[in-house]
Amino acid sequence: MKLLLPALIASLLSGQAVASVSDDLTKQRALYQKAHKMLQAGDTKGYKTIKEQIKEYPLYPYLEFEEVQDQLSKLNQSDIDKYYTHFSDSPLSTRLNRNWRNHLYRNKQWQPLIEQFEKKPDKLARYQCQYHFAKLKTGEKKDALAAAGNLWQSAKSQPKACDPLFAEWIADGRMTSDKVINRFWLSVRKRNHKLGRYLEKKLSRKDHKEAAALYFKAYSDPAKLNDTKFLQEDNLNHGIIFALSVRQYARSKRDDALALWLKDRDRLTVSDADKEWLDRYFGVRIGKNFFPTSGKTIATIDPDYQHNDVTEWRIRVALSEQDWKQAAEAIQQLSEEKQQENRWVYWHQIVSQHLDRDKKPTQNEAFVALAGKRDYYGFLAADLLGEQYQLNHQPGAFDKETLDTLRSSPAFARMKEFIALNQYRSARSEWNHNFARFTTEQRHAASHIVSEWGWHDQAIRGAAKLKKWDDLTIRFPKPHIELFRDWADKREIDQVWPVAIARQESAFNVTARSRVGARGLMQLMPKTARLTAKRFEVPYKKIDELYQPSTNISLGTAYLAQMLKEFDGNRIYATAAYNAGPHRVKAWLKSRGKLPIDIWVETIPFDETRKYVQNVLAFSVIYNDFIKRDVSMLSEKEQALLALNQFSESETADSL
Repeated sequence: MKLLLPALIASLLSGQAVASVSDDLTKQRALYQKAHKMLQAGDTKGYKTIKEQIKEYPLYPYLEFEEVQDQLSKLNQSDIDKYYTHFSDSPLSTRLNRNWRNHLYRNKQWQPLIEQFEKKPDKLARYQCQYHFAKLKTGEKKDALAAAGNLWQSAKSQPKACDPLFAEWIADGRMTSDKVINRFWLSVRKRNHKLGRYLEKKLSRKDHKEAAALYFKAYSDPAKLNDTKFLQEDNLNHGIIFALSVRQYARSKRDDALALWLKDRDRLTVSDADKEWLDRYFGVRIGKNFFPTSGKTIATIDPDYQHNDVTEWRIRVALSEQDWKQAAEAIQQLSEEKQQENRWVYWHQIVSQHLDRDKKPTQNEAFVALAGKRDYYGFLAADLLGEQYQLNHQPGAFDKETLDTLRSSPAFARMKEFIALNQYRSARSEWNHNFARFTTEQRHAASHIVSEWGWHDQAIRGAAKLKKWDDLTIRFPKPHIELFRDWADKREIDQVWPVAIARQESAFNVTARSRVGARGLMQLMPKTARLTAKRFEVPYKKIDELYQPSTNISLGTAYLAQMLKEFDGNRIYATAAYNAGPHRVKAWLKSRGKLPIDIWVETIPFDETRKYVQNVLAFSVIYNDFIKRDVSMLSEKEQALLALNQFSESETADSL
């Protein structure tokens, strides 16, 4: 492609390329897309014709950038610095720097590369390696090779760009067996066995080779650990092998692995860090299974309450058995900071009152204070005390100048255009680049602006980043509220329930897609959508329709109604089933029996599902308040199922 470089530079520096919103934005957008295709195809003549017509289009700098990229071989550092300044308010500046470094590296321009990197450092390993290789080539061998050793000690394979630097490091004799075995353990701890196998071949010391070979034997067949002769005492390598292999063993034979761990964790030389890691792993896992012996087993694993997360599951096991004395004792063993968390303030009161009916909630200052908090436990406490919910809403307040300055900035114009083009990844890149440069007030205002555009998931992330938890305006928007209401009424379910589900599932991102393939506002799996559409006679032909709000909400509310019916009208079980699947909820109900509803929620073994259910219930309170519905988080029927409202006959008799 032959573009006139001087003309391009002159255009940039004269300010002719300032992005502003055109009166005919739709036409400009179409021309931009056409120009982009021409530039990619090498149609210089056609591109230049269109380019002259869209200099005021917000995304025009992206065309400029592509031109600059084509001309790197004709530029010098002074040119790059000018372009960097021009692109400084966009992620293009970072991309330009990196591409320029690659150009300098390919052309062995070591000193310019060093100067450029030191002026604008980069944390990525690729560019770290380029920089230190350049230093090596300019005579700074000692520092360069020391840095190479640090970069080499990684649990994952480093970029190929690091190979020349590492080759020099190895040629200098610095890749000792001690360093290789250290990286070997780093890699296999992360289950990067491909790298581990590669490193095994690089070991030179006999004991290191034996340790690596022994590890792979144990990992591939952990049952070998049952032979006490397989691993010897007082050998640190054997302690590492034991810790890593027993964890692998637990994947297939948990009980055997646990018995082996308890037997040999003190016999073998296992590090304190590995002991803590595996004690916590087994303690939490045993707790989540709710075996009849779970409480005793956890007490054996962690007799002195050393680990908060294990103790929390000890409490949950006691709650599932309604062993109030054991639950109270375990709560007292949590760290002071943990005991002050809303969760354990709530349960401390519940178990205390089961142990002593005279301990009224109103006498517990922490519990009374909890009732003023805006979360699941705060709302439960408010219900039990008969208090009004406190939403503690503090809307953002910004001066007009701040808002106007942001709205009219080229960066925000570009973000808005990328959203119009459904190029959310590019929009988010613009957001991240500018968010880092803004003041706290500007970041908060920016979150409100993009919320006004309907980019709600980004606004919600912005509020979370700033910890603006009390700004409910941007944290709990109301898009498609009519669709939610109409479909909820048709499905005969609560109006705000699907709204709360969508807020938790996608943060109202219409184009959301999870790593397992769930799509759209209410995050429906394609198979679930297809079966639900058939059952409820919803018009639905292809997966992409799940990105249409009307189709997604229609199917999502239908599936919620199906779950509600399947669980006999129990909204809490149905909510858990929407997230984890009805088969799991049925299994949990079968394994733990009929429990008070707050204990059932607290003892959901999936951390994600437990938080999910609690959030959906709390979010429902907030959305009910927004639409002026005076509705409790739990219905009267649900409140009757709370632990504090369910005392056994023996407890009642004892209190009389």
